This record gives sequence, C-alpha cells and structure tokens, in this order.
Amino acid sequence: MLYLEIIDIYHIGSTSVPGLRAKPIIDMMPVVKDFNLVDTFNLEMRKIGNAAKGENV
Repeated sequence: MLYLEIIDIYHIGSTSVPGLRAKPIIDMMPVVKDFNLVDTFNLEMRKIGNAAKGENV
C-alpha cells in the first residue's frame, strides 16, 4: 500500500510561494522509505488523477 511507503509530502513549485504567479498545477514531492518501489505505484496514482513525471522532470 502506497501510504505505508510515504514518509512525508512536500508542496513545491510556483504554487507553494505566496504571491507568486503560478501555473494551475500543484507540484508535490513525496519522501518515501524505499525509492526502488516508487514506480510500482504509478498505476494506482493515475487512477486517482495524479501524473507521475519521474525524478528528473
């Protein structure tokens, strides 16, 4: 289960800065216990409306 792997979630990007003009997308960066398991959750994340962009996007 994904929620057992997540340690924390950070709101990053332009929408996280008060007063800064931002695109209509919220960027999130989860901190996980085992980075090697991250891609195994991509399908479940897409089902709830999130788009996996990888670590270098």
